[in-house]
Amino acid sequence: MLDLRTVGITGGIASGKTSVCRMLKNLGAQVVFTDQVVHALLVPDTNIGKRILKIVGADVVEDGKFNREKIAKRVFNSPDLLFQLEEVLHPEVYQELERKIQETLNKTPLPSLFVVEVPLLFEVGFDRLFDKTVVVVADEKLRNRRCNLIKQADFEKRSSRHLTQEEKMQRADYILDNNGTLEELFVKTSNLYHQLTNY
Repeated sequence: MLDLRTVGITGGIASGKTSVCRMLKNLGAQVVFTDQVVHALLVPDTNIGKRILKIVGADVVEDGKFNREKIAKRVFNSPDLLFQLEEVLHPEVYQELERKIQETLNKTPLPSLFVVEVPLLFEVGFDRLFDKTVVVVADEKLRNRRCNLIKQADFEKRSSRHLTQEEKMQRADYILDNNGTLEELFVKTSNLYHQLTNY
């Protein structure tokens, strides 16, 4: 059986990891975004949904759906609530990613790569799922400017949950610098794609 190389992509807020994943998809990789996996799990009337309701309160449901902004605002202002929520979600997300990898192994032909964007890849131990890991890096001032829709306080609060960029760089197999243009990033991503697929 042919091997399926699995790759975890991470990076700080607004580092450009989503752009890299989209470029890899255009190059032929199968790409999964953990944010979309979480979104699929956030259904109020499921077992997981009911457990989440007990943590964050019933008022986060509007028109039969979770209001993700309300959940985010509530848990990011309460480390205890955030911990409880992640205790429920992370094992479920991990299992879903395992299932997707197994499902992909049965595909013919296999995709060139199986790529997953995981913002907290090393922090929550998801790196053990992957053959290779990639960190997308950019200067903090540039990242802050890119996500100017997020208030400075929120940027700092969310960033504080991440390992430092230097720590991620030490742990990753590949480092992708994104301090330039999208065109420059595409060239670097293409080179990375060829490195990852030629083994």
